[in-house]
Amino acid sequence: MEATMSSQPSDAPGPPEDDRVTSARLPSIFCARALLASLLVILCVLLGLVPTRAACGNENNSKRKWGSFEYVNPRPNAMLVSAFTTIAVRRGSLIQTPLGPASYYFEVTGSKSGKHHHKGELRVGDDQKTVLFRPRDPFVPGEKVYVKVLKGLTALEDGRSRVLDEYEWSFYISRMPIKEYWIKKMEQGYDLHDYDHDFDRQLVHHEDADGDDGVEEETTSRALADEANDDLTYIAPDPSYRTLPADFPKIAVTFPASESTGKDDLIFVGTLFMRTNKEPDKKYVGYGLILDETGDPVFYKPFGTNEKIVDWRVNRDGHITYVGVPWSYYIGLDRFYEPTKRYQAQHGYKINSHGIEAFANGSFVCVIYDEQPVDMTRYDTKHGKKDTKVVGSIVQEVDGSGNVLNEWRSWDAFPLPRLVAESTSNVSERYNRFDALHVNSIDFMPDHTGDILLSFRHRDELIRVDRSTMDVCWRLGGVHGDFAFDREDIDYDGRPFRHQHDARVHPPTAHHVRRTANRTIDSTASFHVTMFDNGNKKSRYHRVHRMLIPKYSRAVEYAVDETNRVAHKVWEYRHDPDYYGIATGSVQRRDNGNTVINWGGLGIYPTLPFLTELDGHRNEVLLQMAFKEDYGAYRVTRQPWWGRSKQPPTVVLNRDVPFPYQLHVSYNGVTNVVSWEVFRSTAADGSDEGKIIEVPKTRFETIMPLPVVMSECVWYRVRARAGPIDAGTTVPQPSIMSEKVFGGATGREEACS
Repeated sequence: MEATMSSQPSDAPGPPEDDRVTSARLPSIFCARALLASLLVILCVLLGLVPTRAACGNENNSKRKWGSFEYVNPRPNAMLVSAFTTIAVRRGSLIQTPLGPASYYFEVTGSKSGKHHHKGELRVGDDQKTVLFRPRDPFVPGEKVYVKVLKGLTALEDGRSRVLDEYEWSFYISRMPIKEYWIKKMEQGYDLHDYDHDFDRQLVHHEDADGDDGVEEETTSRALADEANDDLTYIAPDPSYRTLPADFPKIAVTFPASESTGKDDLIFVGTLFMRTNKEPDKKYVGYGLILDETGDPVFYKPFGTNEKIVDWRVNRDGHITYVGVPWSYYIGLDRFYEPTKRYQAQHGYKINSHGIEAFANGSFVCVIYDEQPVDMTRYDTKHGKKDTKVVGSIVQEVDGSGNVLNEWRSWDAFPLPRLVAESTSNVSERYNRFDALHVNSIDFMPDHTGDILLSFRHRDELIRVDRSTMDVCWRLGGVHGDFAFDREDIDYDGRPFRHQHDARVHPPTAHHVRRTANRTIDSTASFHVTMFDNGNKKSRYHRVHRMLIPKYSRAVEYAVDETNRVAHKVWEYRHDPDYYGIATGSVQRRDNGNTVINWGGLGIYPTLPFLTELDGHRNEVLLQMAFKEDYGAYRVTRQPWWGRSKQPPTVVLNRDVPFPYQLHVSYNGVTNVVSWEVFRSTAADGSDEGKIIEVPKTRFETIMPLPVVMSECVWYRVRARAGPIDAGTTVPQPSIMSEKVFGGATGREEACS
């Protein structure tokens, strides 16, 4: 098979010789809306409104298109810029420090606010390459800002000092009132719980081209608990446990195969739910969970009523990170489950819950949903209003000192006419809101560049962003993608995937490459990408069998050849019968080659499995889990983890059994407990306390019958014995006694005390 596109005209009779088509070519034939998009793009290019897509991986000197700099932020002529923005320039080489006052290097003047360079702060980023000017006061909404970098910044190149030339440009501040910025709302005591409804709109609003609005009702899929064989399914955790909260989520666990799934990696899942019109007042309790492969808890963190726990996982910096809606920042838990990190977006924005990637050096990359009031009557005469909230996407890379090293803004990359024409979403009449892009995952290219891969749900598209210049390098999928796909994997309007989530990049190595049995894939793939393809549309048109296939979700993997701009589907998995997850979902390729799938669905009936683990060779299901309640999950991972605790163990005396009573003991989150020591005393002050038994720990909660004691007054305490059983650490577990529990005669505790 040739690696290039067929040159045969589209109107030639019969099928083309090549069975690959670009995702840009078919929409111009089959979709009038995409044809309009094509014309608008051409017009924008002619007017100079569309940045030229860059070739990634070039040497720095070929990237410097802003005078002496490869990166400036905000960009020249940028619109809708935050009033709290910093100004950054970067050449790509180290900057000679220390620097003098900001006014020696920058002139920054607002058309309304006047001069800022005498009142701002000059900083050098932790990369020692990015120079930032931080104004003391915000800019005035609607003003034009003029920036001049004076001659004087010195770069160190090839062992020499190079004084950089002057460069000047201007940009425009958004007209959004200062009080509407998130940073000001926080200062004014904004009720965070008002944000809960906004999250519902963000997560669910996915209007397809056919006008669907809001949550769809689906009855074709069935829940795991309904379809599973009773002999293969059980409910976890053990109903005899007494140390867990009463509202702890119940999980249906299925083992259809006996092969090991790799017990060292634990399961990280946060509960997610959506209110529906049928049950608007139903209450839920949010939980962040760590489970083993039997569904037994390892750690649990309960949150407030109706709190949604999103993106709960171990991040690259070793912390468990999560954002609980309606919070406006990410939290990082350390190995003692203490909240020692807080990840906050800069420039006055609130962080978005769709993803964060945090690094050991203190930096992180996050996404932001930037709502701007826009007159949409010019672009959408049917639904648009003069004050429609248009949601742009922003990606920030923030260093450990709080500096914004990189900022990518959709307002710069996609002019508004193009956004409207190419988006699969419409203006929501219910909320007067237009979410044109809906960025929902971040990853990094496996090559030396570390470039950023972004997934846009409402564009059915992935893009690569050059991490040094923040230029768009290419687009994969969508209306005007740069890659040809296999014809059999293109739907009726030219899109290879729809409303995807969790796009992850893999090097083409043995652990990650999947090859179909009936197809030979060439070895020129630059990388592989996996994703959860939600499949949000009425149907897929199968071009080979020429038939409509009902909506379904799938895990899918493509081998991508950047040189020849082709993408081959090398693997996919669909459940039988099909599952359809309206939103959310994730796919993880584990180091052992297994694949972990979260089917999303928001917990709206039917409840779909939050975990299906597939064998790395035969696509056999090894493990499946689903919540029994109406919970879903945003993203699910299996990851190695060890934990400790500064809190005492939990101990409960069970009197609901025939004498002698039982002790129920657990240690939330501690992963190296090997046994439990039980201590007994008959004196209230514990003066005669002594160890009576030691019981091995085999699961989360240990249940032990107590020895018979002939005393009306008796108390028990327990202590964990820890062993060096955690790989990769020597951190000890503090020896902490539990609280005392009274095990004497019923009703005699007060008298005994």
